[in-house]
Amino acid sequence: MPSVEAVNSDNFETVLPLLRSVSTGPDRVFSAKSDDRWRLLADYPWQTERAERGWMLVEGDEAVGFVGAIFSERMIGGRQRRFCNLASWYVRPDHRGSSLALMRPVLGLHDRTILDVSATPDVVRLSKRLGFLELDTQMRLVEPPRIGAVGRIRARTIGLADRSQDTAASGQLAATARVKVYVDDWSSARWLDAEECRVFLDHDGLPGCHRLVLVTAEGRASLVVFTHHRRGRTSYSHVQYVSDQESFLKHHEDVRRSIYLFTGSPLLIVDARFPWSEVPGSSSALHGSIRLYRPCDDLAPARIDNLYSELTMHNAARLPLGVAAVPPPVVARARRRLGQVRTRGLRRSQNDSKRAAIESPVGSRDR
Repeated sequence: MPSVEAVNSDNFETVLPLLRSVSTGPDRVFSAKSDDRWRLLADYPWQTERAERGWMLVEGDEAVGFVGAIFSERMIGGRQRRFCNLASWYVRPDHRGSSLALMRPVLGLHDRTILDVSATPDVVRLSKRLGFLELDTQMRLVEPPRIGAVGRIRARTIGLADRSQDTAASGQLAATARVKVYVDDWSSARWLDAEECRVFLDHDGLPGCHRLVLVTAEGRASLVVFTHHRRGRTSYSHVQYVSDQESFLKHHEDVRRSIYLFTGSPLLIVDARFPWSEVPGSSSALHGSIRLYRPCDDLAPARIDNLYSELTMHNAARLPLGVAAVPPPVVARARRRLGQVRTRGLRRSQNDSKRAAIESPVGSRDR
């Protein structure tokens, strides 16, 4: 009979062979990840009250099951909220009878809202029997915005690992007389309040995860966290968090334009539960991955975002139904618009150490 043991940074190597075996080969359960990507679960780049990073089923000296736990504590609505995002729940077929035993420590976290934002259909069915509720089941597809004139373009090398250099960043990506938009720019953190700055820092260097700072002419700043995905021939971006709904809705064209220029992806996806998801140009809701939660307080689903989860840490994603078959004219229009910008000289890097930067034609303004 296997036993359940807590996983932490000291014993994570015990479970690594199991995770490696189910993320490689034709019968893999999870998307392919390097060992360093898996180790993010044991050593994620923020502080938390809990030392556990999940639990594993152990038989002898071998791990035969695992469920990851991504803990975080955040200020939302003027109160501290505690979360546990589940990740990579897997039990070998010959030990599936112990799956519920593996979940008992998770179910005992009564002081935290438990989330599973990347559950498989089998996990969804089992989790609902354990008391989980549906957080969201739909997404919206947003068509590309019109891309107008841009300022002078240059590329700048950045060092994402060096937090001490305030100016080591991608620079300002887009600017108009109304707003300035920065992506993965360390200098833009000065515009953010304490909680937003903490989110900005905590999500630095995560694979495929990017941080956009929108600054209005009045100096009002908001943070948008988005991820970029490529599934086969389909490339798209997914907005995971918006700190200021009002500012996002007012300046959504500038945000969308900057994301497209930065990633080159013609499609943008947002979760339908967020009030800011219904921006002009968004589709009716599409069926997407079922997001689950077990609440511990009165926090409304619309206030629960996708930060500090597999979506931002491991770039996990599943295409909503309908995205893989986007009407060709939509993609053609997007590529044509992006192509017009590229012919003016936009250069993008092929790795995470370089970013495109577009300088403002109206000059900068410090807070």
